[in-house]
Amino acid sequence: MNDLLFGYNEYAWIKAVPPKGTPMMAYAGQSVSHVTHPMPDDFVAEIGTANQIPKNPHLPDYFGLPDAVISKKIYEVLAPLQIKNVQLIPTKTYVGDEIYEDFWLIHMYNFLKCLDYSATVADISPVTIGSGSIMLSKKKLAEIPLEERLVFRLYEGPSIKVFHKSIVEKIMSVNPTGLEFRSLLGYMNW
Repeated sequence: MNDLLFGYNEYAWIKAVPPKGTPMMAYAGQSVSHVTHPMPDDFVAEIGTANQIPKNPHLPDYFGLPDAVISKKIYEVLAPLQIKNVQLIPTKTYVGDEIYEDFWLIHMYNFLKCLDYSATVADISPVTIGSGSIMLSKKKLAEIPLEERLVFRLYEGPSIKVFHKSIVEKIMSVNPTGLEFRSLLGYMNW
């Protein structure tokens, strides 16, 4: 992976980039967006189309709800890693009359307070971080074991899903569709 993506922090944020023909998806059942604990083992997320279904609908390997939803291709990369504070929840994904059961929700209940306020150039509110340049604190990250910060959400902006370089490389090795990893230095809140 190139150094421009990771900057000095070795982390990137994930952005959904839906290909043509991807229906807009939304929760059909309970949202887990701000749940800070694991869901019960028998929990199944329900997701459905939020708008008109395109003529030839296509579900990519990744889409956001605001939570991350992944296909079997990405699931097979992440599941064996057993990433701490990350739960891969099976979904029932409804597209018209079709039900897909080969997608999983990435439930990240790992919220890390690791923003470097002095180096971040973005509007920060109690709920979100606006577009700008986000810097993570090397000092704060060093205090957290690597296995606890491979995948997390920023405490200061919980909608921002952050991935360590090693996880990004594993995911990108399977050439997934529907996502991009971007530098935190160029974070866009849209």
